Order: sequence, then structure tokens, then C-alpha cells
Amino acid sequence: MTRNVSSLFSSIKIETDVIRKYLGMPIILQLAEDMELEHKGKTFSGILTDVEDNEIYMENTALLDDENSEWIELGDDFVRLDPTREDPTRFAEREKLRLENIQFIYVAKDMIVLEQVQDMFASPEKS
Repeated sequence: MTRNVSSLFSSIKIETDVIRKYLGMPIILQLAEDMELEHKGKTFSGILTDVEDNEIYMENTALLDDENSEWIELGDDFVRLDPTREDPTRFAEREKLRLENIQFIYVAKDMIVLEQVQDMFASPEKS
């Protein structure tokens, strides 16, 4: 699925220092299933909470259902876990947002809340 989002969103360069400038902001990203297949993968939204080394952390995460253009709430699947307070098996088992697997990251050009970002991305023709 492709979208014309250029008028609503800015693309962020996938580098730790660049991404870090957007901490606390709602973002959209696509996690590739296969880096060779452009626009194929899972699309997530959430509030960017941290970037460290090769991994992004988000809260209030949702997954886009491409067929229905609706967001499925995932909660805090990609929050940073505290190794001193969490079960060590959670670190090994949880899904990660690694930079090398991200095809794109978008941030809205206007300062808006996460729900508005989700609506604009899922249905850009309504925006």
C-alpha cells in the first residue's frame, strides 16, 4: 500500500542523532519484513520516548491494519524496560524496533496529537 503523505508529514533520516530530536513527538514508522521489498512491512504509530544505539522506543503504540485503514492499539509493547525491575526473559522475548529494519519514519509537519497523526496517515484523503 502506498500513500501520498508528503504534504502532511516530513520524513526523518534513520540515524540515532536525527531521530533523537523528535523525542516526545508522535511518529509513524514501517518495520520491514524484507528490506528488499519496499512498502512491505508492519506500520506502527506511537510517541517516541527514546533512541539508543540501534533501537527505537515508543509508548502508546498502535499497528495499522492495512485492509481496513484502522489502528490496532498495542499499548506499550516498545517501551524501554528497566533491567533492574523487569523479568530478564521479557528482554529476550519482546519485539524490537531496530534501525536497520525500519524503512521509513514520518513526523507530522504540524504539532498535533497522536490520534490526529494516526487519522492523517491512515486516511490522508480526508485531511
